[in-house]
Amino acid sequence: MAEVRKEDRSLEGFLAWENRQPERWERVGGGVRCRDSATAGHDLVAIGVATALSPRLRGSPWRVHGSQLRIVTPAGDVLYPDLFVRPAEGRSVATEVSDPVLVVELLTAQNAIERLTRRWLAWRKVPSLRVVLWPETDERRVHVRRRGEGGWRDEEPAEGRGGVVALPELGIELPLEAIYEGVPLEEE
Repeated sequence: MAEVRKEDRSLEGFLAWENRQPERWERVGGGVRCRDSATAGHDLVAIGVATALSPRLRGSPWRVHGSQLRIVTPAGDVLYPDLFVRPAEGRSVATEVSDPVLVVELLTAQNAIERLTRRWLAWRKVPSLRVVLWPETDERRVHVRRRGEGGWRDEEPAEGRGGVVALPELGIELPLEAIYEGVPLEEE
């Protein structure tokens, strides 16, 4: 297992070190961890969200990105969300960005605590971020946390076959049926 040397602990040092690693590493709250592998269900839901988002954003000023592009927060955290949406730009060779508007972090029994605590503490400090979605991978439910004038607030989760996630920040809605299409769930 690779280890970050003491001289690599600055943001610049970490990014240079991580670029030399065969795996993707994250830095959250000062801790460094290898990015977790995913289950088949996790992967199917991530693809479902991307597939649902992409056509709805066609012709808009927004683009969907997957888990290969890293986000660097103002506090120096470095994360690879499952998916995110950011302003569309021309051809880019960037390996990190700092301006997501929407972040999607899939929840499993194994990662829920980490994603809803340490990672959330990093996400809430990103000035451009307006909404975080936490789709569950074993049932048709998406948790929503949205930034408003008074700060961040949790909304009722969208759930069930007829559930819809409203995303006025992007001018679209995401039906859960589209997100979970073809995903074998425990409830079914």
